[in-house]
Amino acid sequence: MSDADAALAGDAEGIGLFRSEFLYLGRNDYPDEDTQYESYRKVIEKMEKRQVIIRTLDIEATGGLL
Repeated sequence: MSDADAALAGDAEGIGLFRSEFLYLGRNDYPDEDTQYESYRKVIEKMEKRQVIIRTLDIEATGGLL
């Protein structure tokens, strides 16, 4: 959220890449679907009508985090 605040303070037109893998850092387990949804929702709402591009992470396809 602090990055979204900085983007708004800098009059950014949006967020070019929301990297969802940051939701996994500093955790002992994977964030569940609700946790991920809430994180995406909060950023999108904060950015109001500005574009937010979200890169999701498919753990099953990769066999785990790299």
